[in-house]
Amino acid sequence: MAFLDKDLFSLLLEAINQPAKEAIRLPINKSYLSSSSQICLRFDQKRPTATPKDTLEGFVFGSERRKCDVLLGGTSAGISKRHFSINLNQDGKFMLTDTSSNGTIIKYNWQRMPRKNSQSVLPEDRNITIEVLDLQFRLHFPLLSPEKDRAERSAYLNDQRLALPSMHSLDFHSQEHTQTAPSRAKSPERKAESPERKREFLEYGHLGSGPDSDVVEMKDISTGAMYAGKRSTRRDFLRRELDILKQLIHLHITEFECSYEDEEGDLYIIMNIVQYGDLGEYLAQGKNPLIDSASLLHQGFLAIQYLHGNGVVHRDIWPKNILLQNLHPLHIRLTDFNMSERVEELQHRRSRTIYSAPEISNSGTLTPFIDIWSLGIVVYILHKEICLDRSVAAKAQGQLMANIAEEFASDPGSLGFACAKMILMDPQSRIDVAAGIDASARLVPQPRSRDIASNEEPHGLARSKSEKKSGQKHPFSPSGSDNQPKRRRKRD
Repeated sequence: MAFLDKDLFSLLLEAINQPAKEAIRLPINKSYLSSSSQICLRFDQKRPTATPKDTLEGFVFGSERRKCDVLLGGTSAGISKRHFSINLNQDGKFMLTDTSSNGTIIKYNWQRMPRKNSQSVLPEDRNITIEVLDLQFRLHFPLLSPEKDRAERSAYLNDQRLALPSMHSLDFHSQEHTQTAPSRAKSPERKAESPERKREFLEYGHLGSGPDSDVVEMKDISTGAMYAGKRSTRRDFLRRELDILKQLIHLHITEFECSYEDEEGDLYIIMNIVQYGDLGEYLAQGKNPLIDSASLLHQGFLAIQYLHGNGVVHRDIWPKNILLQNLHPLHIRLTDFNMSERVEELQHRRSRTIYSAPEISNSGTLTPFIDIWSLGIVVYILHKEICLDRSVAAKAQGQLMANIAEEFASDPGSLGFACAKMILMDPQSRIDVAAGIDASARLVPQPRSRDIASNEEPHGLARSKSEKKSGQKHPFSPSGSDNQPKRRRKRD
C-alpha cells in the first residue's frame, strides 16, 4: 500500500512485483526510499536529499551510477544506462521520457502503450503503471490542495529555468582527451538516447455519433494536447475520408492533425477540437439569434470554393457538419467528409433529406451545385429561426422553395433572397460560387477592427460608396433589374 505525504509535492513509485522491489533496494537508492517497496521523487521547494541530479532532466532511471538518480539493475539485465526519466514539462505536466534500447511500457487504466525513444504525458486522472522488462511500478501523484499544487509546480519550473545543465548530462570530456581521441561510430546504446516523438493517443470522453462512426476526445500522450478522433465501422469510408482530408488546408475546413491506429487495429482520424461544438448542437439549445447568418453564408461559400477548386464535393452539408470555432466574430469549419466524392466520381445516390439537392433523389445528373443547395437550406433555417430535422422527406422541398420565393421575391439583395437563388430545382440556375462569395460579402456587416481576430481574414466588406454610386447590380438581383433606390425629386 502506498503512503503519500499530503504536504509534499512528490511522486511515489511503488514496486508492485518482486523484481522491482529488489531493484529499488540497491544501496545507491537509499536516499529515495520511503519504504521497502516505494521510491519517493520530490519536486517540492523543501527538497532535502531526494532531489534529481539535474533539474533539467528530472529523475533518471537506468543502470549507470554516474548518470542515474535511481538504479534499476545492470545492463546485462537489459536495462539501458539511462532508461527513462520523469520530470515536469514547461506546462507543469508530469512527463516520462524513454531513452532506452528496449523501451518502456506505460499502462493508462490498463491501456497498454509501449514507448521507445519518446516522451509521454502522465495524466493524473489515470491509474498508471510503468513496466521496464520484468520490473513493474505503480505511480501515485501528489495530493496537495489546488493552490499549493500550483505554487509548487511554478517554483519547480522556475528552478528549471535557472538551472544549468550538469556535466554528466552534457557528457563533456577534457580538452586533451577530446583532441586526441579517435573518431568512433556511435553505439546503438547512445543512438537510442535521442528521443524521437511518436504519436500515441489515449481515448477520453465521447463527443458525438453518426450512422457509421463515433467521435471521441483523444489525448496526445507526447504533449497532453486534446484532439477529436473519428473512428468508423466502415473502414473503407474512413480511408477515403482520410485521403481527402490529407489534401485540405483551409481556414474554414476542419483541421486534420494525423491518423492513428491503436493496438486493436481501429483507425482514427485525428482532428483539432473546436470550442463551441457543431451548429446542430448549438441550435438545439435555442441559440439561433446568436449566430451571424450572413457570415455563415459567406464562410460556407469560401469553404465550398476551396473544396470544388480541389476537385472535392462535400455532399453532406447540414448543421451537424458545421463546426463553430468561434462565435464573435463567427468562424466556422466544415467537417465530416465521410460522404464526399471527387467531382469526376459523383454517382452515389445517397442522403434523401431536406438538406440534399433534389437531383440526388430523382436520379438527375449530379454536379458540384449540390453543395450550394445544402448551404442555402442551412442558412435559411438559421435566418428564419426554424428547426428542420435532417430526416424531413425530400417531398417537402417544393413547398419550402415556394415559401422562400414568395417571401423574398420583392426583396432582392436580402439574405433570404440569396437562399432562394441557391435552392432552385435546376442546378444550372443556382448561383455559382464566385457570385455567391461576392454577394454574401456584401451582406456581412463591416466588423470593427478590434472585433477581427488577428489570425483571421475579414469575413466580407460592406458595399463601397463607389459601387453604390456606379449603380453596380447585386449578384443576387434578377437580371435586368436595378436595385438602386430611386432618388426623390427635390421640391422647387
